[in-house]
Amino acid sequence: MLITIDLVDVIEPFSLPTDKEAEILNLVEDNFTSLINRIVPYQYIGRITDNGKRELYYYVETPQDIHEKLNELIEQNTYTREFQYDISQDTGWENVSYFFNY
Repeated sequence: MLITIDLVDVIEPFSLPTDKEAEILNLVEDNFTSLINRIVPYQYIGRITDNGKRELYYYVETPQDIHEKLNELIEQNTYTREFQYDISQDTGWENVSYFFNY
């Protein structure tokens, strides 16, 4: 599962977060991880922050359960940062291989 969070306060030219924005992003990431932990068994893979967004990568055991909750959050529009998510099958871990291939 990939959660993409839109950054608000960035430093150019690479659209990286300011210190204040990084603090907010870390809290948002902690909130997502806590939410996922309460709903489904998961494995946190990693994150990438670049070009005005933060991408959070997780493997979840039962994607439908978290899908419903994330849709609720989007509809409620109460999160401090806009976000999108994508859940896709990746049994071979190809989508996150760059975290492991150095």
